[in-house]
Amino acid sequence: EPGDLVRFGPDGATEYRIDRIEDGLARQIEATRVEPATYRRGARTPAPDAPAPLSEFVRPGQPAYRLLDIPSEILGVQPRGVYMAAWADPWPGSVALFEQSSAGAFEPVDLIRRPSRVGRLMEPLPSMRPHLWSRGPGVVVEMLSGTLSSAPDLAVLNAQANLAALASPEGGWELLRFQSAELVGPGQYRISRFLRGFAGTEPLMGDPTPEGAYLILLDEGLIRFERDPVDIGSDSTFRIGPGAFDVGDESYAQAEWTYEGVRFRPLSPVKLRAVRQPDDSVRVTWVRRSIQDDDSWPEGEAPILEGLERYRVQVRSGGSTLRTEETSSPEFSWTGDMQAADGFPASVRFDVAQVSASFGPGLEGKVTFDE
Repeated sequence: EPGDLVRFGPDGATEYRIDRIEDGLARQIEATRVEPATYRRGARTPAPDAPAPLSEFVRPGQPAYRLLDIPSEILGVQPRGVYMAAWADPWPGSVALFEQSSAGAFEPVDLIRRPSRVGRLMEPLPSMRPHLWSRGPGVVVEMLSGTLSSAPDLAVLNAQANLAALASPEGGWELLRFQSAELVGPGQYRISRFLRGFAGTEPLMGDPTPEGAYLILLDEGLIRFERDPVDIGSDSTFRIGPGAFDVGDESYAQAEWTYEGVRFRPLSPVKLRAVRQPDDSVRVTWVRRSIQDDDSWPEGEAPILEGLERYRVQVRSGGSTLRTEETSSPEFSWTGDMQAADGFPASVRFDVAQVSASFGPGLEGKVTFDE
C-alpha cells in the first residue's frame, strides 16, 4: 500500500517508501528512497517539549502627563485651547483623558495611541534674542519619551517641525523652535539653533531656564480639547490613565486644573520708551500688538479686538510696586507730583500690560528709566 516501506535484500539494504501504485497488465509502483532511521521506532530521541513562554502580566502604572494652556494658533490648526501630553514606561498602548461633568460622572474626552515626545533640560538654557536664529553650543536634553531629529530651516520656520513648549520659570510655557538635534548619549540630544519666544511668549523666556525644565514637542502626539472665553477661571477635574482600563481603576491619575485662557491673553506691548520731558515728567510710550492672526489692516496699529483699548501701567523700584495706573492710549505720563509721592526714586521700571475684558491684564512689556 502507498506509505509502506519495502526493502530488497537483507537487513541494512536500501529501503523505499511506496508513493503510488497503478494496477494494469502489470503493477507499476513509484517509490522514494528513504533513510531507514527516519522510520525506526526509538532511533532518534525526541527533544523534550519546551514549555510555552508565558510572559508575566505587568499592571501599568499611572502615566506621566502635562496639561498645556498655550496659544494654539501657532500650530496651524483651528484653535482648540488646551492640550495634554502623556507618556509612560512601559507604554500601555493608549492613554485616555476623562473630564468630570457637572453631574459628577467622568466623560471621555479623547485618547492618544502613542506617547508624547517629552524631554528635560540637563543644563540651564540662557535667554536669547527672540525670533532670531541663535548661535552657540545649545543645550542637552534627556528624552523621557520619543526621539529628536534635525530639520530643514524652512520646515522649522513654517512650524512644520521641531516646535516645542518649554516650561518657563515665570510660569506657563514658552514656545520655541530648534533646527539641530545631535545624539550625544543614550536618549540624550544636544539641540541648537533656536527661534525663541513665539506667539507672544517672549516675556516667559527664562534667564536662564533652569535644568530639569520640561520640553514637550507640539505634534500629533497630544490630546486637544476645546475651551471658550466663558471658561476662563473655571476649575476642572480630569482622570488620565490606560485606555484599556476603566476610568475608576487605580492606574488612573487625577488632576485638578484651572483654565487660564492663554489663547485669549493680550500680547505684551513692544518698543517701550521712557523719556524725560521739559516739565520734568517722564513720558512712556509703546506699540500695541494683537492676538488676531491677520496682517490685513491698512495702516497704523494692530486692530483692537474687543473694541476697548485699555492698559495697566505699574511703576516699580527695588522690587516694590510704587503705583498702578490705567490709561486708554499707548502712552503714560509719570508727572512730577507722582514722582514726589513715589519718593523720587533714582531708577524705576515701567511694566505695561494690555487689558482684555475676557482675560484681564496680559503679559507685560518693560522699560527701565534711570536719571
